[in-house]
Amino acid sequence: MASNREALRKFTRKFPPPPEVADLLLKLQLDSPMAAAITGAALADAALEQLLKSKFTSKDQNLIGRIFLNRGPLSDFDSKILVAQAFGIITSRIAGELHCIKAIRNAFAHSRQPLAFDHELIDREMRAMNIPNTIASGKFEEAKGIKFTNQDWYLLTISILTIMLDQMGKTEKSGDAALRDALRE
Repeated sequence: MASNREALRKFTRKFPPPPEVADLLLKLQLDSPMAAAITGAALADAALEQLLKSKFTSKDQNLIGRIFLNRGPLSDFDSKILVAQAFGIITSRIAGELHCIKAIRNAFAHSRQPLAFDHELIDREMRAMNIPNTIASGKFEEAKGIKFTNQDWYLLTISILTIMLDQMGKTEKSGDAALRDALRE
């Protein structure tokens, strides 16, 4: 039984390639709010983990596993966000977006009653996010008149963030430069 559990754990830790991430995020638009919230946040969490790993000087897989797995210091989403921000790997704005995603994910994952993206408290958390507010404000001509649901905005934000985090891991781009590039794709 333990070997099956270990295989299952390894399977869930695999990060899909960017085209599969994009397809998954598109499919989540039609999925349940709970699935969208939890799976979307898992993708953002995994993208941040990939970015952190790319910045490590040690490539020792045993050490990296101990950092991210079980009770390692970066085994949870919040710790990854805090450490990435503290070391200047991500900006405070990116950290803020990730904290909103984490809060929404936690609400859906731990709610003892039905929850939807249009719930007042989820809506309030969505309004705290910068990426949807920037796009919806009309600063991008292409976005004028777009009517998205909160679930759409949540998944779009995750899509943009995963592109940004991926670019930041592959290059020495700042969060702001990666954001500009992500919004162009």
